[in-house]
Amino acid sequence: MSNPFYIGYYPKMDRSNARWIALSAGILLLAFLGAAWMWLPIMQDAGDGQYDYGEVRSWSGLVLNDAYPILSVLDEDNNPREVLLVAPFKKGADEFVSGRQGQMIEVIGTRIERGGIMMIELDGSPVHQHASESVPEASRTIDGVAVTASGEIVDSKCWLGVMNPGEGSVHRACANLCIRGGIPPAFRYREADGTQQTALLYGPNGEHASSALHDLAGRLISLSGTYTRSQSGSLPRFVLNEWPSN
Repeated sequence: MSNPFYIGYYPKMDRSNARWIALSAGILLLAFLGAAWMWLPIMQDAGDGQYDYGEVRSWSGLVLNDAYPILSVLDEDNNPREVLLVAPFKKGADEFVSGRQGQMIEVIGTRIERGGIMMIELDGSPVHQHASESVPEASRTIDGVAVTASGEIVDSKCWLGVMNPGEGSVHRACANLCIRGGIPPAFRYREADGTQQTALLYGPNGEHASSALHDLAGRLISLSGTYTRSQSGSLPRFVLNEWPSN
């Protein structure tokens, strides 16, 4: 009596089983392609952030008197540029520059950059004072622009390129941990003309905002504050009028 069920060690599969398997595989392939085609338009853009993982170099610059660890360095055109500093993993770099405001230092780390905003992830080695000529601070050219907008609070390290995309509800848990650990929070919003802006977030008195904002990351929120940026435009700032409620 013949048995149409295919057994692996039989030399040849029954034709009816072969047709059924081929038809099933074709249907599954079409279903997969159809699902991919439906999801493609709504998939989130991974962004254009750059993270030079594994490429470590040194920078020298002036530690600014700011709530966040910020270094003023000279760019390729010899103009001052503000650069954020963070520690490895999900931690801010406050302890590395504590008490060094106004000093020239040398740091070693990895570049992270997106949308003209640059960050250096320190490699964990000690920060040393640098004896070279001081780098000036970038002057503030846009000051006191009142803004009320809806957008999203992101952790600057992931959004700049360590995670792609470093925003949205799928990234919320990671963003909360990063901001809780001292990574500077940033506000992403659209202006009235549709221009997308990303600015470092400060408290109402210009203070470090990580401890107050970590639970608000990754969801739509409306904030009011004052927008400023440096002459190079390298590090926009958004100072809140008041702390948002949970």
